[in-house]
Formats: sequence, structure tokens, C-alpha cells
Amino acid sequence: RFFERYSISRADCVLCVTHYLEEYARRFGARAVETIYNRVYASQFASTRSSFHHPPVILSVGRLDPPKDQACLIRALRGLDAQLLLVGDGVNRGALEQLARAEGVGDRVHFAGSVPHRQIQEYYRRADVFAMASFYEGFCIPLLEAMAAGLPVVASSTDPFPEILGGVGIVVGHEPAAFHQAIAGLLADPVAAME
Repeated sequence: RFFERYSISRADCVLCVTHYLEEYARRFGARAVETIYNRVYASQFASTRSSFHHPPVILSVGRLDPPKDQACLIRALRGLDAQLLLVGDGVNRGALEQLARAEGVGDRVHFAGSVPHRQIQEYYRRADVFAMASFYEGFCIPLLEAMAAGLPVVASSTDPFPEILGGVGIVVGHEPAAFHQAIAGLLADPVAAME
């Protein structure tokens, strides 16, 4: 915090990756702030899918750490005829595997571990819906990747998700029931979800 306060307050201009982070920079004394969004190579994720897999695959990409809250998605899976594919690794993996078994969905939650970036697009191609339930983000590259892959997105109302999605995804409260309902709606109408 000391280094941030020191450097931000002395910078001629602070570059942020979202407007949401501008407020953070100003709190630390930024005199001038500009936002330049992160980007992905959309052509890397282009897909020609025309229907859902059977059963459908819900994808989430990110570290398996507490702030990413994949536990919310595991709980949301109960009662859905779908698979959950978690890409990433971290300190929560064992606890998440145990939770999946306790929730009775252990056979439908798949842990892919860390994936090299040159292979990540294959996981988006295997997916039908993308979900992200983080408590905190500065940005979220996987949201951009999912949109580039043409996946319907369900994300928590955590800032800056609504800003990044720009009205094209479904933003829900940060609770399993809200994710369950939104995903169930997408799975019930695959044609609309693919548009």
C-alpha cells in the first residue's frame, strides 16, 4: 500500500484497465487517470458452434483460490443436467473436490488444472456456457475470451464485470441460487443462448 500510494500520487498519469479501477487510483492521489482496456485476440477463440453438447458444459477459468469462489458454481450445479469444467489450479482444489462430492455432483465437476495459453481456446470450444463468480477482480481476461468464443456468460455482479460485459452477459447476485437460475434459463433455450 505504501508503494502504491507513493508511486500513484507522483505519476504524471495512471493507466487503469477499467473505469472501476479509476476510483482506486484517485483514492491514492492520482492526478490524471486514463483507462485502456485489456484485449484478447478474438480470432484465437472464434467458434462455429450451433448447438449445445449433451450434456451441456459450463466452463469457468481462473485460479482455484478463495476470491474466485468456484464453490458458488459447484453449489449452483445441483439440479442442473450439465457438467462443470474448472480450468486453473490453486490452494482451493482439494476443498473444491471435497465440496463437489458433498454436494452430490462430484462426477459432474471436472478439474482440468492449469492449461498453457496456447491451448486454452480448446476448452472454450468444449463449453456451452461460461460462468464466473469472483468476489474481486481488477479485470477478467477469461470474460473477454468467453465472449470472443461466442459463449453465453453468467457472472456475479462484482465490479468490474458489468463494465466488461457491456450488457451482453447475464449479471446475477453472488449466490448459488442466482447462478443456478440464470444457467438453467440458458440451458432451457439453447437457440436463444447461442444468438
